Amino acid sequence: MDLQMKKLIIFIALIIPLSSFTFNWDKYFKRMDSVKIPRFNHEQFVLSINGKRFMPENVEMNKETLRNALNSPEVSTVSKAIIVIVELKWTEFAEKFVEMLKQEERFELKKLIIWGIGSIGENQHILALVQYSHRISDYEILNTLSLAIGKISRRNGNPNPLIHLVQNSEDYMVRCSSLLSLGKIKSRNALPIVIEYARNNVKEVRFCATVALAFILKPSDESNQNEMIGWVKLEQSNYVRAALYFALLKIYGWNEDIYKRMIGLLNIPGVSSAATDFLSALPFSEGIRHLDWQANMTNSEMVRVRIQYIKMQLRLYRNQNRSQTGISSRIPSNG
Repeated sequence: MDLQMKKLIIFIALIIPLSSFTFNWDKYFKRMDSVKIPRFNHEQFVLSINGKRFMPENVEMNKETLRNALNSPEVSTVSKAIIVIVELKWTEFAEKFVEMLKQEERFELKKLIIWGIGSIGENQHILALVQYSHRISDYEILNTLSLAIGKISRRNGNPNPLIHLVQNSEDYMVRCSSLLSLGKIKSRNALPIVIEYARNNVKEVRFCATVALAFILKPSDESNQNEMIGWVKLEQSNYVRAALYFALLKIYGWNEDIYKRMIGLLNIPGVSSAATDFLSALPFSEGIRHLDWQANMTNSEMVRVRIQYIKMQLRLYRNQNRSQTGISSRIPSNG
């Protein structure tokens, strides 16, 4: 392997983190999240409230300092205080965040407060976020709300607020993030809703619903397999088709024809990244020879790099499996 190829493989490994055959949920949630969180060292953070210094060893003093900071008229001070609280996972501040949200008018602070509630909030705070969503029409705020509700729901496994958002939101991004969250918590109760939206007329919604189905459906759901194969035949979007191939392989196991079709999507701009994500989460050792064939046939250096990355994942899985129960070419489970 030449030096240029090695550099490209390192590059793509950096932009697509090693997943050990788990789907990279965070990548897709982050694409929908407009909240940009600045990074800083909270241990060196100096609040501009009475010149108080943030002292890691004095928890109670820090909490009082942060309470004062949350009441500051300065956006930067409030923002830093919220970020520090979330980093330290001080959940008792979630109630304060909910009260702040009811009064806050500044757009960027609204988003940051909602992000904070999603990060440290609990079940009882979901209702407040859902009620607040009924007062809001701005799509960015609505999507931040749905992502925050999704975070809390994923922590406690409660699908009902997410189902409510899918059914009642008019914003497709809110539906997308809620559907992905339902997939991540693997909610069987949400199955009828997710199937309904997998046939939605908006391709982004279909994509997210199909990804969710990959984690909700089980191999015993045989009737859904035939239904999804029918969707593939009618689907016009390669992006959604990639999700359908992934779902069929993830749920029902190895299928040479479907796997080859998925590999073919690596050559199509706009869908190659998603196809790489999906193939990297499918540990089929049978796929190596098909990947090698595609690598020899393509004229794209980036496609070859993506294939090398996928093969790295396959070898990683094979080595892990060998050290545990022996090599298996089937997905370990859909649970």
